[in-house]
Amino acid sequence: DNGIMDEPPVDIFVMGDNKWRTEHEWPLSRARNTKVYLHSGGQANSRFGNGTLSTEAPSEEPADTFVYDPDDSFATRVNEDTVFYQRIQVPYWADMLKALVEEHARETQSRFAERMLIHWDREVERFWQVVPHEMVHRYDRPVLAEEAAEKTA
Repeated sequence: DNGIMDEPPVDIFVMGDNKWRTEHEWPLSRARNTKVYLHSGGQANSRFGNGTLSTEAPSEEPADTFVYDPDDSFATRVNEDTVFYQRIQVPYWADMLKALVEEHARETQSRFAERMLIHWDREVERFWQVVPHEMVHRYDRPVLAEEAAEKTA
């Protein structure tokens, strides 16, 4: 037991105040809805990456997505017609994800991320890699374990 279940379940970053805050509900009852879209050139994997957030809907662009799923419920909510999803199988993507969590912990001092890194071998198994079907074979690095094995053979 690492104590994470004793903390409020939601961490949010408040843009105007430029600080992190914990909350007990999501979505917040006082929130106003605004549609925003994540954009990526396929390398939105750090603060130096090419990811952006915009109110403009995306067009053709590569995606890079990981979903943390501690209660193992993601598979019951995903739209399998639009995306391929799997537990992370290729070391390149596992390393990228860990680097993202490390950067997040460093930049935000997130206690949750710090505890996640302490127990990384267990926590990485709680992530899903989610890729739009049309993008699975368009990455520079293989997403599928079989393709990664073929490239190294």
